[in-house]
Amino acid sequence: GVPESHLLLEDNSTNTREHPIEALKLPGITGMTPIGIVTSDSHMRRAQREFRRYFSTVRTRPVPRVRYSADWQDFVPNSNTLGASTIFLQEWVGMAWYTILENSSIR
Repeated sequence: GVPESHLLLEDNSTNTREHPIEALKLPGITGMTPIGIVTSDSHMRRAQREFRRYFSTVRTRPVPRVRYSADWQDFVPNSNTLGASTIFLQEWVGMAWYTILENSSIR
């Protein structure tokens, strides 16, 4: 529902932490520019957290879930749920790492 003329693609970042920083380098974009994030629902929390550090108005829309719904078994590695476990573990590790970076002198 967003006009194509209002869409800008930022493709210089290599991770979630860099994405809002690189987005601010796009022409006409400032921290006051309303920005939308479209990503997987499992990644939404971390992406939203990072963008809110730099933008005052952040709207989020998860892409439709393709395959699975999460339950406790998705966090226990086994041959049937290893893919889902890996995705969720990556998100939690990513959020923990970003918190460590925010609270330290490591940049």
